[in-house]
Amino acid sequence: MATKLEEWRDKRSWRITLPLCPIYVSKTTGEKDVSLSALCSKERNLTLSPEAGFKEIDIADPREEVSPEYRYLTHPVKTILDTPENLAKKLVKKVEEYLVELWDSNRFHLVMCSAGIDSRIVSWILTGLRNKMGKDWLGDIHFRCHGFEGSIFKQIMKKQKWKEEQYSVYKDGKQDKPDYYNIGDFSIDVNAFHAPTADFFDDIVEIKGEENIVLVSGVGGGELFCYPLYAHRRFTDNRFEDLFDNTCEIQPRFCKEYNRWCDILTPYLGYKYLDVAFRVPKEHFRWIFVNGQKIDLMRATMLKLFNDDVPLYVGHRYNLKISGNSANYMKEEYINSKFYRDFKHLDYVRDAKPWAVYQDFAGYTDVEPNSLDLKLYGYATMYKNVKRT
Repeated sequence: MATKLEEWRDKRSWRITLPLCPIYVSKTTGEKDVSLSALCSKERNLTLSPEAGFKEIDIADPREEVSPEYRYLTHPVKTILDTPENLAKKLVKKVEEYLVELWDSNRFHLVMCSAGIDSRIVSWILTGLRNKMGKDWLGDIHFRCHGFEGSIFKQIMKKQKWKEEQYSVYKDGKQDKPDYYNIGDFSIDVNAFHAPTADFFDDIVEIKGEENIVLVSGVGGGELFCYPLYAHRRFTDNRFEDLFDNTCEIQPRFCKEYNRWCDILTPYLGYKYLDVAFRVPKEHFRWIFVNGQKIDLMRATMLKLFNDDVPLYVGHRYNLKISGNSANYMKEEYINSKFYRDFKHLDYVRDAKPWAVYQDFAGYTDVEPNSLDLKLYGYATMYKNVKRT
């Protein structure tokens, strides 16, 4: 039977896209897989570490999974001496070509959207493809936004003339209430030594089924052009290394996604897009102000190509507070889990209270909490799928 990794390697999307999800490798057998539970099922011994999860499992070098014809991108590449405007046109064209090549008209596409730049550029490109290729080519599509960006998101959807049934804001009007996000759902395999992340499309999954959904994400856009402008971020001549270093916080989250959906389209991680993005001269990496907002030059120039005049939502705010009922649910699931039974001899497993982190959460934050207690809960959602003889 094929492993999850082998299944992904057979997909066209994998062959032309840099996979952001960490790929697991067994230290004992050398076998690799995207599914952590499948790999753990083959281990004779599993030794838990509070630093990184099971000691028998490691993360493979991401260079090893880069398609051979694009492996040159893992090294510094020659820059393109051109204007930001011309480079922006090339970048937008590469995103469009990526979507055209991988789009399956017979599949339902769920586009993770916001009121920011990256997903908006993608939605503008999809708007153009809808107008050029026709609604039949586009097929069944839905744009989903969450949190406090909804009003601006709806403005852009209307401007792009999407039908109301083609876009929505998750639990619109309830952004301030506890249990806004679907946090702690024990049925969702986090597939990493990581906290459960904030889901905001469980209603769509219930109707369509995860195995039938193609997820479209704008991940990689800001990480390529915005993140290097911050002093604490990496910005060198090796843009491949920069990208992986600047996305280290979100890579574990994509372990869950690659273990979940029918397919995933990330156009900003397409190799042909990266071939242009990695060659943008360093002098084009700078801040500019658009309507009083500080934005990196390259993405602002890309967005300008669409004559977009809708305000941008900068930053992220998450209401992660859960109710008492949800806290009790998380407590019951954790204490009654197979993971807890097998490792409760360890003090930090036995004393963990992952439900308390979200229950005590107050206000909003740009960063989701990822304490050891939450990592253990995430591991428990994975370990329930481990089948050991």
